[in-house]
Amino acid sequence: MVSSIFLLLILCIASCKKDKASSHIGFSIKLSDKPLDTIKKYIQGKWKFEYSFGGIANTYYYPPNGYIGYSLFTANNRVYATSNGIVDADATIKWIRVRGVTQGDEDSTYTMSYYNKQNLPWGFVIVGISNDTLIYHDYSSDAMFYHLSKSN
Repeated sequence: MVSSIFLLLILCIASCKKDKASSHIGFSIKLSDKPLDTIKKYIQGKWKFEYSFGGIANTYYYPPNGYIGYSLFTANNRVYATSNGIVDADATIKWIRVRGVTQGDEDSTYTMSYYNKQNLPWGFVIVGISNDTLIYHDYSSDAMFYHLSKSN
């Protein structure tokens, strides 16, 4: 009986409407609730993929040994991304204001949207920066959270 109540309590806490990433990471600056100019200012620069977490199975993904890496460069409303040394995206960012996907119906944020070289659409919510780590997630209900470190 006690274990059933404990399990129910854990499930209730886990289902609270909180941003997955901000619930366990201290941010230097949270960006999902900031104006667009602030978001753009903080994400400008070169970033290197470190790992991702989330999805339906809440799994971690680390790049395999020998992987050159994924890098992202944003400046002047453009994104330039490479994966394992191959250009994946070189596109203009379209910022779209959205409501309620992972922030709750009363909140809104911007998605960083663009098309990659294969003409596939990408949409990400910029969550924030923790120390020198940029955290963003897919614009979806079962998102992967991506962690990228500041690169020179």
